[in-house]
Amino acid sequence: MIKLTMLFRQHEETKDINKYVDFLHTDIIPNILNLNKVSHVELCHYVPFSFVPDKNLDDQKYILQLDIYYENQEAFQHSVASFNSAKLVEEIIKASEYQDIYISYITHYTKETYK
Repeated sequence: MIKLTMLFRQHEETKDINKYVDFLHTDIIPNILNLNKVSHVELCHYVPFSFVPDKNLDDQKYILQLDIYYENQEAFQHSVASFNSAKLVEEIIKASEYQDIYISYITHYTKETYK
């Protein structure tokens, strides 16, 4: 499985987190799910947490994570090759000043893996 991850930082566009999440839910995620070969999408909200008492958590780098999953490398390559959504390209370019993108190759491990 392959995952394309978009990490969103604090920014003027994401300042009203509820409004930005609503924008992702209504305008972005449905368009992503319409892309060829996308398996599914996950949206994660980061909540600062520390085991260390009194640690300053105000400098949280990321506030949201959007993950786009593909069943395999061929599905990912097919999706990228057939990508033609001007709206999504425009939004990715606009978000580039407060977003980092990573591609991950996922290996699943379960308890059965180590039996």
